[in-house]
Amino acid sequence: MSKNQINNEIKYKIALSLMESLLSRGIITLEEYQEADKANQHLYMPQLAEVYM
Repeated sequence: MSKNQINNEIKYKIALSLMESLLSRGIITLEEYQEADKANQHLYMPQLAEVYM
C-alpha cells in the first residue's frame, strides 16, 4: 500500500468516526450517515472500507 493510500485510509477512518459520533448523538439520521459514507468512500477510495464497518 502506498503512502498516499495509507493517508486516504486514515482520512476515511477519521471521517467515519466523526459521522458515527454525529449519528449516535442524533445530529444526523441514518440516511444522512449512509450518504456521507458513500461520498467519503468516493473521495478517499479506501481499500479497507469493508473492514471498518
